[in-house]
Amino acid sequence: DPAQLGCPSPAQPSPSEALETCNARDHWDAQNSTRGQFVVADEFVPDADGDLSGVCWWGTYLRDGEECDRTLVDFFEITYYADDCGAPGPIIAGPFSQEDVTMEVIGPIETYESFPNGAFEYQYSAQHDLVPVFAGEVYWIAITNSYYNNCAWYWGTALGPGGHSIQLDDAEHTSAVVRSDFAFCSHIVERNGPVCLAPPDNDDCADAVPLTIDG
Repeated sequence: DPAQLGCPSPAQPSPSEALETCNARDHWDAQNSTRGQFVVADEFVPDADGDLSGVCWWGTYLRDGEECDRTLVDFFEITYYADDCGAPGPIIAGPFSQEDVTMEVIGPIETYESFPNGAFEYQYSAQHDLVPVFAGEVYWIAITNSYYNNCAWYWGTALGPGGHSIQLDDAEHTSAVVRSDFAFCSHIVERNGPVCLAPPDNDDCADAVPLTIDG
């Protein structure tokens, strides 16, 4: 049940108070985040120390700019990264995979909203192993789907606080800045007591190594 994560219902676009980080979707645009083609990663900053246990997100299915039918087959993956000077750095958790059953996904659920090209918007939610996060730290989340039935998956954009994301070309191993946030809400369970994590490798921006993606 998406409500167990505090996800907004399809008819209620406002974020739930149970969610620590929530970018309200704008139904205006979406970007390709289909493995083997592109990977979209969005930054977020938790308001409190805690353990991130699940995510809700929104998107659609397109072929050559037009809506297409995947016959309800999805293989989502979610990966979390540390920040590396304003870009995704080392992986801190994941990839959690629907196909490998390392996360449970509910959806797609039609929201009865659509994008300007007429493509329907869908909501998804997932639960996975706890991911420790800390208030005020910058993290990145990448949500991707597989290519299936000649359909690519597009992550919907959102009215978020940062207006800064990255789209990685999974084939060309290049990246581009996207001047938008993406539609997702994360559920964070506040931690009772401190948890210490070792700093990630290459944590010094002066000697940063660019992120590479294996196609």
